[in-house]
Amino acid sequence: MVVRWALFGAYAFLGGSGRIAPERAHAFLVRFDDERLARGGDMAWDGWSGTVALLGFRDLAERRERAVADARLLSDDEGAAVFASTLAKAEAGDPSRFPDHGLGYLDDAIAEREATLPGDEEDEHEPGEPVHNPLRHVGRNDPCPCGSGRKFKKCCLEAA
Repeated sequence: MVVRWALFGAYAFLGGSGRIAPERAHAFLVRFDDERLARGGDMAWDGWSGTVALLGFRDLAERRERAVADARLLSDDEGAAVFASTLAKAEAGDPSRFPDHGLGYLDDAIAEREATLPGDEEDEHEPGEPVHNPLRHVGRNDPCPCGSGRKFKKCCLEAA
């Protein structure tokens, strides 16, 4: 699920940098919505929504509203404001919208990789020690411990 979301980010960046023609990107986003190429609640829909905004396709904003109403997007707590702001930046040609969403070229791939490696965090265990699941007491139908207000099975359990 996270992979599809990330792929939409890459697609948006490639579209915004001219590597994918706007007409082709628009057609793909319409097709993704028309054919419901992901199930409701899949992170791909959040990626789709972000791509619509990043590429400045205001004519698809109504489709995003329908996706929110149909509960296809994971959450819309702050999403509407971020969507509107990103869409406005795209229409103004503001290139900062991509770095604002963590999208861009890697300057140093090794440094980027090292930054994503786990550090000396308290919850890490020593080799040979048993690993304990911190979510072992959370049931599928319990509220998600992340605080989203959604059921665990429709939130963080799907991402695991």
